Amino acid sequence: MFNCNMIFAGDHEFSCSFRPDRVRLSSIKPHTKSHGTKTMDAAIVRMTSADMALPRNSRAGHGMPSAFTLVELLVVIAIISILMAVLVPTLSAVRERGRQTRCMANLRSIGQAIVIYADDHQNRLPPGDCAVPWMVWSRPDESLDSDDTSAREVNLGHVLKARILPMPTDYDTVLLCPSSRAAYPSATPEALSQRWGSRSSACITYMYNETLDGFVGEPQSGRGAALAHKNAINFARADGSVDTLRIGHLVFDERYGSESLAEVMVRYGVCFPTSAVFRWLEQGAIDLVEARTYLEDPPTWCDACAESTPRRALLLAEVGSKPLVADVVGSPRYG
Repeated sequence: MFNCNMIFAGDHEFSCSFRPDRVRLSSIKPHTKSHGTKTMDAAIVRMTSADMALPRNSRAGHGMPSAFTLVELLVVIAIISILMAVLVPTLSAVRERGRQTRCMANLRSIGQAIVIYADDHQNRLPPGDCAVPWMVWSRPDESLDSDDTSAREVNLGHVLKARILPMPTDYDTVLLCPSSRAAYPSATPEALSQRWGSRSSACITYMYNETLDGFVGEPQSGRGAALAHKNAINFARADGSVDTLRIGHLVFDERYGSESLAEVMVRYGVCFPTSAVFRWLEQGAIDLVEARTYLEDPPTWCDACAESTPRRALLLAEVGSKPLVADVVGSPRYG
């Protein structure tokens, strides 16, 4: 508290006390200087040094800031760390659900493009003419006995060649899964545009069911195998619908315990065959017996499958609701 006596011009002396938040007038009394003359228009204010000194502890109570202690800072940092640990996985999951939704829309668009292609080609599906189901520009498979051995459009590349789907110029394209940038960083729209029409091979991140017309290729390398969506495969059916197969960890080999599809392909160094994958999608579950049989001897399995499925041109009406296109279950690469 501050105390002061003030002598103002006139015949009165004012005595008051005040605090930073309020002022109180103590007394008013007449005052005359000893010489009998009136004071001039000036004021004399007397304050004692003891009244002006405020205790340190009283500052915080009057709105003045005080410093944080080390303990308080550590508590705040701990709370922020806990919130980040909770929110980051949640936000990542939300973003991935959004990418999966866009992936389903991409597959629906590709399925519609296949229907348009069939309408323009006497109801015939795009031919499956390359052993790698995600290739769109490559040399046709030698088992087709074709005289054209140069690189050309294959599989879903026939839909691109017919200009039913545009050539991608950026990642905003239906030919690349939005989650594939992490799983397959080499599959880019720039690489596809540059390799299309060249001697090299070009691929997308969706695989075509080229086995519908009886084509069975050779086993593909699985050294860099991955799934675009963790433990899930999105696919489009011939009737225009889209669906998802949820896949948990399965026991393919008792010695290694439960594993994901990608882990098994990497460990064995071979991709699961297109015919088996699309059959599992149609059934809604992975056939572990078939998977184990294939992994024991992939070449023999493919040869036996090729002999039992004669090759012929297939009409869209014959496919019914079979899966036509799916997320890659393997390892897209450029040769």
